[in-house]
Amino acid sequence: METLIFKSELLSLIKEKPELNSLDDSYVDSIFQSLLDARSIIKLNSYSSFKQCKRSKVCNTLVSSTRKILRERYGVFIRKPLVSFKKNLSLVDSFNSPIVDIILNSHQSTFERFSYYSSFYPLLFEELFSLGLKKSFSLGDFACGYNPLSYKFLPVKPSKYFACDLSEVDMGLINSFFKQTNIVGSAKGFNILSDDFFKFLESNSFDVVFLFKALDSLEAVKKHSSKSFLDKIDSDILVVSFPLVSIGGNVVIDSSKRSWFENFCVKQGWFFKTLSLPNELFYIIVKNDHIQ
Repeated sequence: METLIFKSELLSLIKEKPELNSLDDSYVDSIFQSLLDARSIIKLNSYSSFKQCKRSKVCNTLVSSTRKILRERYGVFIRKPLVSFKKNLSLVDSFNSPIVDIILNSHQSTFERFSYYSSFYPLLFEELFSLGLKKSFSLGDFACGYNPLSYKFLPVKPSKYFACDLSEVDMGLINSFFKQTNIVGSAKGFNILSDDFFKFLESNSFDVVFLFKALDSLEAVKKHSSKSFLDKIDSDILVVSFPLVSIGGNVVIDSSKRSWFENFCVKQGWFFKTLSLPNELFYIIVKNDHIQ
């Protein structure tokens, strides 16, 4: 296939939107490439300058289509980019710092959870400990968004905290937060449906894994992908959540859309129980019978 001449310029153009700017070029490129075909490349390469190229219909279509997918998977949750708090985070020396609350309110999911963290986390961990989670536990927070900054609300702190999400830039800032506040943890940019992440899962285990509002996005990428993904996670306990209302709270999501997930857990022989917030439904899942 012909090489795309203005590829780097096109990726930069796609990322001009503030809510997409922190995404890794490699991930943006993977989405962009999935929308390209040989005919589009020939048309884009027919222009003598990028200025001419970006005014073309084929360029506008590809850029807008790529942005649409990236917004659905990442950008729609970003009320304010984490990188805009880089200077503030560099001054944070406690996970109780007031700036942490401001940042938590800058991501749609943690914004919706913010008023409930202080009451919900103790209830969640009471259930987790009753189901066999040990007091010294490792925590994996996959597709985490800004959730690691809710650390101060955890009633019992994990012995080790691992967080990951799409943006390496965001995860770098989470790493700085961990280091500056003496949290034993690490964060890494991962596409959790990538081969690299599956290799990571092969050599890493966790006592409990959070997957908050992640599975709908995985299913949108590839139907049934979340089933094999959950099965690959080496953890006896999972906490999986789904939104109960659309972003913005205008549309109530039909609960029957979650029946596939409950049926999957039953088929796997996994025990589960639920907890809910006004905007979010949580499943606490025990994968191995011996823990109960």
